[in-house]
Amino acid sequence: ENLVGLSSFLISCLITNYISVGYLLLPWAFAHTGMLLTSIIFTFVMGLTYVTSTYLMEACARAEFLAAQEEDSLISMGEDEEEAAQVPPMDLDATCFTDDSAKVTDKKMSQKNGNIGSDDNCRDLPVIKQDRKFELPDLARVFLGERWQYFFTMTTLIDLYGITWTAASVFALSLDVEFSMGNGDHDYEFFILIFAAIVIPLSFFAVIDQVQVQMGFLCGRVLMVLLMMITTAAAYQSDKPHFQDPLDGSQWHSVPLADTSNISASIQIAIFSTAYQFSVPVIAEASKHKSKLPQMYGSACTYLFVTMLVLSLVVAGYFGPDYIEESCNLNWKNYTGGTRVLQDDGTSTGTAWWAKLISYYVVFFPVIDGVSLFSLCAFSLGEILKGFWYGDKVHELEDDWKKHIFFRLLGCVPQLVGATFVSDLNAIAKYAGIFTVLSYTVCPCLVAIYSSKLLRSVNLPTKTRYHTVFSNEICGWLIAFLGIASIAYVVVGSMIEL
Repeated sequence: ENLVGLSSFLISCLITNYISVGYLLLPWAFAHTGMLLTSIIFTFVMGLTYVTSTYLMEACARAEFLAAQEEDSLISMGEDEEEAAQVPPMDLDATCFTDDSAKVTDKKMSQKNGNIGSDDNCRDLPVIKQDRKFELPDLARVFLGERWQYFFTMTTLIDLYGITWTAASVFALSLDVEFSMGNGDHDYEFFILIFAAIVIPLSFFAVIDQVQVQMGFLCGRVLMVLLMMITTAAAYQSDKPHFQDPLDGSQWHSVPLADTSNISASIQIAIFSTAYQFSVPVIAEASKHKSKLPQMYGSACTYLFVTMLVLSLVVAGYFGPDYIEESCNLNWKNYTGGTRVLQDDGTSTGTAWWAKLISYYVVFFPVIDGVSLFSLCAFSLGEILKGFWYGDKVHELEDDWKKHIFFRLLGCVPQLVGATFVSDLNAIAKYAGIFTVLSYTVCPCLVAIYSSKLLRSVNLPTKTRYHTVFSNEICGWLIAFLGIASIAYVVVGSMIEL
């Protein structure tokens, strides 16, 4: 493995920071679509998220392997040094493949590749030796063609802009609830400007340089989730109101097991809240143990699934569809912890200091946490935009600070402008979620299928260290068609609502 990079534990922690918005949006979906139905949807979507992330790992490995084959072919054909230098240097040991049914016929290639048909040798060889990222649009160009590259670049950009748009809106909405800056109806826009002043500088730092800050955000988020669960459970058990009217805290509010009237919105919220596949290239580059990427993503996926599911069930069950906020942390703005008591003369005792502290923390931590999500996604946006514009020449721009600044700004400014005018979180999640399905469900399936076909057509091994039981064409096509079907369902449902 690499001598530099982040440990498996730190990588797993970083992955969880990419989709923290699910803690805020999913309780609304559970309250309006039903406990059982939304649980099934969320479980299914989270499973697909993990499978499609492994598809991207396989496609990235195959793309690097093909680049290595191309380099070796140019050298063996006796091309001049200048032409050979145009191909980014890759080592054939960069990726380890195994497939008993496919054998490399070139003896020299087999020797250089370390007897790639051997499972035993594969365990000892590194999966990736050199750091070369293949972003999702790059994979589409290599395996699907330029037209699909343009299409999936557009869908990926729209999705990432939507995610960061949501982070900016949560920041401004949370502050607008509690603070007045004397600007009347323009306080929300003022808080967007404050958010921009914080996140734009952070968006210039690579993931590996943000690790200490990101771990701080993770610890703070764990505390927030625990406080939300504990205070909600305590409010349900108490005979005193823990939240100001209209909630009295005396009963579990009625939430149906299933309500199909909001199912299209809930499907898109679930997809939008679990989309971390775009992080695969960046995370692989930052990881020290690249061969363990599936385990890292599996650990992060399991943690996110359990905590989001439990939180959503508890919060949605207590507040119910009538009182749950679109961003559920805002329900804590009226938290009293049962310490505010109404007197006979109509006055009330003040809320205890510790209840106020919990209220402020739960309401305002997502304000800070949005900085974490925004900076990670904006960095990926800048990399995708730069790679799409310059293609194979992108490696020549490492020292061009002017272009570096331009694409970093392009990755973080447009969504801030959009958030100034549109703050409806469910509308953002619903429509951005359509592009999430295209980019992180349909595209990974297609690049996995066609990358395998391409290697097989030239008699090269197709199996990688990221192989799973779902690594076959039948599963790939099935997941792709399910993604397309969900898009059709949402579009038709939206048209009917109009």
